[in-house]
Amino acid sequence: MRGAVGEVLGTASSAGPPADLVGHRGTGYAARMHDADGSEALRIGLVGPAGPWRGGIAHYVDALSETLAGRGHDTRIVSFRRQYPALLFPGTTQMEIDGVSRPETERSLDTLNPLSWRAAGRALAAWCPDGVLFNYWLPFFVPTYAGVARQIARAGSRVIFDCHNVLPHERRPFDGPLTRWMLKLPDAFIVHSSAVRDDLLRLRPAADVTVTPLPLSADFPDGPGRARARSDLGLPADGAVLLFFGFIRAYKGLDVAIDALSRLPTSTHLVVAGEFYDRKEPYLARIADAGLAGRVRLHDGYIPRDRVGTYFDAADVVVLPYHRATQSGILPLAWRYRTPVVATRVGGLTELIKDGVNGVLIPPGDPEALSEAVKSVLESDLANELRDGIDRSRDAFSWPRLGEVIERAVRGRPPGR
Repeated sequence: MRGAVGEVLGTASSAGPPADLVGHRGTGYAARMHDADGSEALRIGLVGPAGPWRGGIAHYVDALSETLAGRGHDTRIVSFRRQYPALLFPGTTQMEIDGVSRPETERSLDTLNPLSWRAAGRALAAWCPDGVLFNYWLPFFVPTYAGVARQIARAGSRVIFDCHNVLPHERRPFDGPLTRWMLKLPDAFIVHSSAVRDDLLRLRPAADVTVTPLPLSADFPDGPGRARARSDLGLPADGAVLLFFGFIRAYKGLDVAIDALSRLPTSTHLVVAGEFYDRKEPYLARIADAGLAGRVRLHDGYIPRDRVGTYFDAADVVVLPYHRATQSGILPLAWRYRTPVVATRVGGLTELIKDGVNGVLIPPGDPEALSEAVKSVLESDLANELRDGIDRSRDAFSWPRLGEVIERAVRGRPPGR
């Protein structure tokens, strides 16, 4: 695969590391330490957003660095000093409130400054990593990542892309060419659902790709418990509470959740917690037309990490009525708080949720099915059965398991070896 990197980036596959780096591999930390399995520890670079940048992928990168360090590896995060230009960011702020960077984080990438891509790549290559994991989710970042990957390839380190999506949910001009460029860069891919793997293999059939589920979001603090959570959010102590959590975009199906609420008892409330990346007005009109203004609580804005547990502890059911999806970062978050989930049979959700075991699956775009599924959770012992199923699923969604997958990818070993 190194030849493909050289072809795309204009470097020769046989060039090897720069002369000033020859002989450095294995003489530092990685030669002195061993990982959790007794193998020689690795130097692993992580490229992508990290604290104080906000959002699920930033949390993921920070938790991944901590996981790999706990397994005996040396990690370095190369993050952004500027991520999105304001013109392209639909939210209010890109930073966590009181967010901090981990000590191993270098905020050196500017997506609008190609000089920063080369400089960050050269600095990371000089560290002589065994492999570098790029966290990828949007074609916008391909030129930045390619600029870094060029330097990593010259140093002879493995280039791995952790693809949270291959194809973006909302298509924009140039997404196609940028995605095809991205697919030529890595030696190997890690994805978190078969749906993403299938998208990838359709575009690059011979790709080295490993599927492993997203781990549970263990880095979020515990919630305050049901009674305190409902009091904090101004919700009634009795009655059912549904939670629709995360950025609001059309494909996530908030319209279906609103329509389903109108079919549920009047004591049932829907909490919508997240920043609108869609126009809010059509949703407000839908709520008003259905006479649901008193039963829908809109918490329009980014939910800080220390408040997330409050929302999940207050909820009886998390609803994921996606019209389409590859996977969902909200699912492992709900499972972290043992909150039952009703989701649609789309994309990777069907791989992770076992219907009636650790969640409930329904057809997409069907408010009646959503309301009936919610009733089945609320009006029987199914909620407790789902929580037990979540507990039994934990080993499959663990951070150590993800750490093992990354170790194999960096060492160039096929899965299972």
